[in-house]
Formats: sequence, C-alpha cells, structure tokens
Amino acid sequence: MTERFRLVNKLELKKDNKLIKIRVSTVELSGDDYELPFETMIFQDTDSDIAIADFQERYKTKEEAKKNHYHILDMLQSNFFELIPTEYKIKIRGYE
Repeated sequence: MTERFRLVNKLELKKDNKLIKIRVSTVELSGDDYELPFETMIFQDTDSDIAIADFQERYKTKEEAKKNHYHILDMLQSNFFELIPTEYKIKIRGYE
C-alpha cells in the first residue's frame, strides 16, 4: 500500500499585536470519489491568541497541491493576509 501525499507546516505569526499559531496541512484525500482529491487546510493550534476559522482549498493534482501549499506558506510568512472577525454565537429562542 502506498503512502498518501501529506505536507504539514506549523507557523507562528504576528498580526495586530496578536500571536497566531497555525498548522498548514495539504493532504491527499482517501477514496476514489473526489473530483479534487488534494486539499489544503489551515488549522488553529491550541495556544493561539485568537480563534481561526478554517481555510480550505482543493486541487486536482499533487503538483498543484504542493505548489499552492508552499505559496500559501509564503503569503502567510510575508504577512500578506487579513484577519476577518468570524465569530458567531447561537441563541436559541426560549433558552435565555
């Protein structure tokens, strides 16, 4: 059995006086039913100063996935990103 493609990098970034600890992960998805079988996601590490909503992109080929993984790393390390508030709270009526 062959190993599936996987790249993972941990980053510590500073933005707006906040420490952002994330993992950039690019993997080959399991199964044959994916039109875009490679995926890059950004996950928040547990001790980050702020919550990060997941980032996700999909690719058709391993070469495209690898190229974009390193491009995303370069963009993050060059501080070429924005922090966009995305936190929502759910309030269910009648449950105050």
